[in-house]
Amino acid sequence: LTGKGLEKDGGSITEAWAMKMNSAGGYVWHWRSNNAGNDAANAVVQLSSGGDLLIAGWRTVNGVGHRSLTKLAHASGTETWTGSFGDSAGSNGAWEMISLTSDG
Repeated sequence: LTGKGLEKDGGSITEAWAMKMNSAGGYVWHWRSNNAGNDAANAVVQLSSGGDLLIAGWRTVNGVGHRSLTKLAHASGTETWTGSFGDSAGSNGAWEMISLTSDG
């Protein structure tokens, strides 16, 4: 599961999040962007090489929002890297979907 949520009730700042559940629907781990910005995680795909997760969305970097890709370790939810893409004005919208090519 991925999405965005408010940092606190009644607040306006959002952060990206992802959560892993087991086959019975039980909680395994969660990840949050922990960033003071309007972050969002819009889509997730599991990578064929090792099963880690790649999340597409929007991250705030130095006060400017950018399209982003974030890689999470499948077993633990640990963020292994984030790449942000866009201009210095943050005029690019968030990525809304992600898919793998046939060769992974």
